Amino acid sequence: MSAFQSYYHLRKESFSIDPWADSEIYFGAGHLQDRITRRINSDFVQQRAVPKFFLFGRYGAGKTHTLAHIAHVLRTDADLAKDFPTEPIYFELAPLRTREKWSTVHERLINSIGLPRLKEAVSALVSNAGPQVDPLQALQDGEVLRFGETALQNSQAQIFRNLLFGGRQETLSWEWLKGRQLKIDEAQMLGTETSLTEPSDFIACLLNCASLYAKGLRKKIVLLIDEGEALGDVENADALHEFEFAIRRLVGNENNVLGIVLAYQTEGGAAPRVLQHDGIRRRVDYDQGFIDLTGLVLAPEDARQFILEVINYLVDADAAKATIDAEGLTDTEPEFFPFTPDSVDAIADYVTQEPDRSLPSQIIALLSNAVIEGWRRRSASPNGHVLIEDEIANVVMYPDES
Repeated sequence: MSAFQSYYHLRKESFSIDPWADSEIYFGAGHLQDRITRRINSDFVQQRAVPKFFLFGRYGAGKTHTLAHIAHVLRTDADLAKDFPTEPIYFELAPLRTREKWSTVHERLINSIGLPRLKEAVSALVSNAGPQVDPLQALQDGEVLRFGETALQNSQAQIFRNLLFGGRQETLSWEWLKGRQLKIDEAQMLGTETSLTEPSDFIACLLNCASLYAKGLRKKIVLLIDEGEALGDVENADALHEFEFAIRRLVGNENNVLGIVLAYQTEGGAAPRVLQHDGIRRRVDYDQGFIDLTGLVLAPEDARQFILEVINYLVDADAAKATIDAEGLTDTEPEFFPFTPDSVDAIADYVTQEPDRSLPSQIIALLSNAVIEGWRRRSASPNGHVLIEDEIANVVMYPDES
């Protein structure tokens, strides 16, 4: 344990929050957390059968942390894990070009699921079918390959079977799943009748992969997609048409095997153009399917609650109480340490005066800077701890005036 960590009884080496390491806790705005939880639960029991909704907010509003918390909830909530087991998969949607094809996104989606997961699902499905059942017959079960035309379904059954063999067959089959156009001799070796060419093919292939996973491993994949603002880069009319078609299919009720939670950054509240398509909005219940994270911290009381939750998470309250009692620190209490109630109130007022300040990332950065400033001044109080009082809070809130 570092001297800094020990001095302020921190549970971590720094006064900071990591979206993934600290995903079990969701700070502030209980109403927002409740709305997300209700959406997840209602999606599972409605016709859509898997979570499908969008998150948005300004930079630093907590999109990544929210996705990480959703993954944590899906994995650890006892009722969800029992009744609706899932495999949450997080990935960032890389920048796209104006004329991008949906095939590019398809490849990224398949890569996010990964070859090991699909191989595990195929192996489990074949094993569950029993030793007397031909692998191809098990894979051609109507509950596995439910999407696309017959030629695509037959081809994908061969592709999934080839994943059992390893070597070149596995490598080429993986490339087929990602959308690569095979040579004639390669297609003959794999036993495929067709390749993926149209957006409808890519969507059918993706959903069949999710269906395979659900059938083989008894879990539904939920893709947690970050940096969704990249969709706004797509502006060409033909490209937009492809993306609208594909996303409409993904969030439609016919897809009951692959969850989609997409987070995007917006400064003005407008979604990327492709997500404004009425067919997409209607399928996620219009505004009910778009959750605004900027409502996380609105009023001083919201900010105060947020700050106290962060302090409670990062500071060992029992150790703080022992220090308070030993040193007679009457200006604070364990739930505020190392801050004083007055400094917490001052910071809460300050961060809610302007929208930029009320972002969770900005509040945590401000708290961290205040704790570091208190640590820097420890030599001035050799016989006791330096509390974060109003004067220190003002130094970090108004550095130009200090």
